Amino acid sequence: MPPPAYTASEPGWAADEVAAVQGTAPRPDALLPGTRLEEFDIERVIGSSGFGLVYLANDESFERRVAIKEYLPDTLAVRGEDGMQVLLRAASHADAFERGRRAFVDEAQLLARCDHPSLVHVLRQWEANGTVYRAMPFYPGHSLLALRQALAAPPDEASLRGLLDGLLDALAALHDAGGLHREIAPAKILLLPDDRPVLMGPSAERRAIVGDRARALMALLAPSFAPLEQTAPSPERPLGPWTDLYALAAVVRYCLGGELPPPTSLYAPAPREGMAALAHRVCQTHPQLHFSPSFLAAIDAALAPRPEDRPQDVAEFRSLLDNHPPAWGERAEPEES
Repeated sequence: MPPPAYTASEPGWAADEVAAVQGTAPRPDALLPGTRLEEFDIERVIGSSGFGLVYLANDESFERRVAIKEYLPDTLAVRGEDGMQVLLRAASHADAFERGRRAFVDEAQLLARCDHPSLVHVLRQWEANGTVYRAMPFYPGHSLLALRQALAAPPDEASLRGLLDGLLDALAALHDAGGLHREIAPAKILLLPDDRPVLMGPSAERRAIVGDRARALMALLAPSFAPLEQTAPSPERPLGPWTDLYALAAVVRYCLGGELPPPTSLYAPAPREGMAALAHRVCQTHPQLHFSPSFLAAIDAALAPRPEDRPQDVAEFRSLLDNHPPAWGERAEPEES
């Protein structure tokens, strides 16, 4: 599979995790190669965003390569003249910087508690230079977004079930620890050389600084895998495990159809094509593919607009997925109107 064209400068980190965008100039405030952070030696930048940087580094203690994420929101802080310290641009930015820092720390602590092979793991976290860092394994793989864009045909049901299996286990670990991801998307999922999926972190510092309302408005301009309770926040629509399950089902739908979801519209929501109709359309072009009705129905259930109509947790979603008949050779038929 060719390396992704849009992602970070080093394969192995999802574009959204490091928030690297094609054409974005590298940040000039990155730590220089050879910089020492605790027991780690920085090799180079492998991704950056407006909220921080990710470095490839060597861990001499265990003779391994790691990824180090540095919290550095560029609208709030700058690198000092010593090339190390992170300084506020203005005293008025202190509260926003602290909100983001706290979210960065809380997310790292949550991920450190969730030791699952399909969820990005935090090895350690520390504060230095006026900011905070975390060390994570370096995952050699490509994002699901890049891999799907490179495929000539959609993956089959067995492949999609394999993808779901690992990611649902990762979500179960995250939910059991009291967390929600809130940012599931193809760019947040890595596939390793052994086909194991790894769900990257949600970058909670971005949400803490920007705010949920502003992020909902941003969803009007970009493809959105988020459900209504995120794009139109309301006390009547609380977030929960069902929120992550919607986004994961939307990822599966993207893998099948190959079409990114449209930007969110609060004013004229378009009816979503059912999974059976989508599968029928896909199978007309790729007749070698077959999808069981119960698999398609389970994805449809998780994509229900109303949170109460979706499976409420991973176990309930699994029960829908596992209730499938023996594979049958006919193509999925379109839904009757």
